[in-house]
Amino acid sequence: MLHCTERFGCIAKTKQALLLAATVAIWAGQSSADNELSKSFGYWSDPNSWTTGALPTSDADSPHASIRNNGILAITNGDEAVCSGFNIKGGILDMEGGSLTTSVANEPFYIGFSDGWSAKIRLSGGVVRSAGVIHVANSGNGALYQTGGDLITGNRWITLGQNADSVGTVVSCGGSIQVSQSNGGLTVGHQGCGYLYIGGSSMVTSSGSWGVSLGTGDGSGSTNAVMLSSGGTLSVQRITDEGYGFRSFVMDGGTLCTATGRESLVSNSSNEERQLSEFAVTARGGTIDTRGNDVAIRQPLTLSDKIDRASLLHRWSFNGDAKDSIGGGQATLNGSASLDAVPGRVVLPGGAKGTAWVSLGSGLLPTGDAGFTVEIWATIANTNANWQRLFDIGSNDNHEENIYSAVHNSGTDPVVYCNGTRVIIDRSFSYLPDTPYHIVLTVAPKGDGGWQFTQYIQSSGGEFLSSQTGNAPEGWSPSGQGSDWFMLGHSAGNDSDLYGSFDEVRIWNRPLSAMEVTMNCAAGPDAVAGALVKAGNGTLTLTGENTFTAPLRVEKGTLALAAGATLASGCGVSVATNAMLSLASGAYPKGTVTFDVSGRRDSGRILAEGTLDLSKLSISVPMPSEVPSGSVGYTIIEAAAFTGEFASVDIPSPWILIIGANRVSVGTCGLILCFR
Repeated sequence: MLHCTERFGCIAKTKQALLLAATVAIWAGQSSADNELSKSFGYWSDPNSWTTGALPTSDADSPHASIRNNGILAITNGDEAVCSGFNIKGGILDMEGGSLTTSVANEPFYIGFSDGWSAKIRLSGGVVRSAGVIHVANSGNGALYQTGGDLITGNRWITLGQNADSVGTVVSCGGSIQVSQSNGGLTVGHQGCGYLYIGGSSMVTSSGSWGVSLGTGDGSGSTNAVMLSSGGTLSVQRITDEGYGFRSFVMDGGTLCTATGRESLVSNSSNEERQLSEFAVTARGGTIDTRGNDVAIRQPLTLSDKIDRASLLHRWSFNGDAKDSIGGGQATLNGSASLDAVPGRVVLPGGAKGTAWVSLGSGLLPTGDAGFTVEIWATIANTNANWQRLFDIGSNDNHEENIYSAVHNSGTDPVVYCNGTRVIIDRSFSYLPDTPYHIVLTVAPKGDGGWQFTQYIQSSGGEFLSSQTGNAPEGWSPSGQGSDWFMLGHSAGNDSDLYGSFDEVRIWNRPLSAMEVTMNCAAGPDAVAGALVKAGNGTLTLTGENTFTAPLRVEKGTLALAAGATLASGCGVSVATNAMLSLASGAYPKGTVTFDVSGRRDSGRILAEGTLDLSKLSISVPMPSEVPSGSVGYTIIEAAAFTGEFASVDIPSPWILIIGANRVSVGTCGLILCFR
């Protein structure tokens, strides 16, 4: 049979039509001329011979394969294919399993080859292995949306945005991406724009000497960004700013670790003529694992308002309860709505109005002039009920003052209404049943005093399936929504209750950008970064004035502040047992340093270079859960000499503090002989 997927034509799903050790078929949409299905996949066995149909399972004929004219190639479990090179000029490679291998080192794998075309890979399983370089957007637009499987190159590079005006996007939420050659690397933005999102359970490894490079070509107007979200892992030798265009590295959770012992993990290019000041290292949380290596971050860690979690007002994760973990309130489950604690969601069985819904509360939306965002992860189990509400915000039953997002016309045409006026409809998109979606509505002020609504709908792999904007009715503003109730799956009118489930709901006090929306999607629900953790043996060195303000924990090894470096006053540092905070001359943490202690002598500590001015330090030593009996003591600070007095000290009884000539200790006795 033919399985028609939303918006992308039809894929042949019969056993005979798929690649089963020897056969591949790719079908595009219906021809406008003769209403017949047309093939748009094939290969060149020689430069002048285009053949449609089967891909061989060995490289004896070395065909160069291609997808064009917006076709879709589906490869599933048990399928194997080999070709010399691969070119997605326009269309989709839907990789669910099996393997696709290119065998010739000087034949690139192109995801986006020509201007005016869009090319993408949806990788959920199996292996794509390229002997040649992989270009995500050589020209035009190219994208990889990954929820599983492996993308591997044995050649030197994976490049995002190769040529001018190209845009290469990789959203990896699961599986792995591997650059394995020793002198290889991953280039994010050459002459075009490159965006690399890593989250979920994804592992991206660039073990070559080039690691990850941003802004390598003369693309002065390009934007190049690496965004690491909760759950994702980026393992590299180094991340290098090559200086062209606008570059940024954003860490909003996840793990950044070193593949080998490079001196610099995040650095500037050696070419001083480039505008290195444009490179931003932004952190909100996550883990930096040095794995026994000594590495340095040669740009200050900054906290950008773009990922400032202070702007997250409300969050319901439904992990066993209906609490608002940010705002402190409690949602109410009505009718037959129930919590499913294992995946962490609230389930609505659907039915006539009043069957089942969730009341999040009232007065939840911000009413200022900055706007807001409603962000949800939802699955619609049955799309047949017309006008099912995703959410409804209002104060009455006739929609005169309401905002709502609805599933219209049996899953088609998602709509957003405001004050009884339709502000958004997408007639090109249809929700699929039992499919998880990331749905985000932003409300932003316009320069003319009005307001603009934008609704993003993404797949779980981060692909934008719908992105529509519309203007609010004249005279409307958020100030009128201050006391409104907020309901999930329920209409203020007479429409049916939603048949589906919600994994998470968030309300922000400003409109999120499309990049932030994708970062959150890559991380998935239940993932909001907290502290930044230094893990692994070895030393991580920070430089400059770091404005990162979330908690920073040194779990293992050494966190070093280079000469003159500082940490923000809002950045409290905790040093775990047997870990160390190293301070070069003139380097100070402005926030409180908390020391873990255990046993009789084990503690976290500060090791300072030269004379340490105690007046610039605030310290805290909590009592351990189990205090050894008798006299115990812990050295927490060592330096050549001390001057001044501590800015503040938080040491509970019976601790006492002893300041010696070159060490500061705490313990349960007053004899200096107690301390190591």
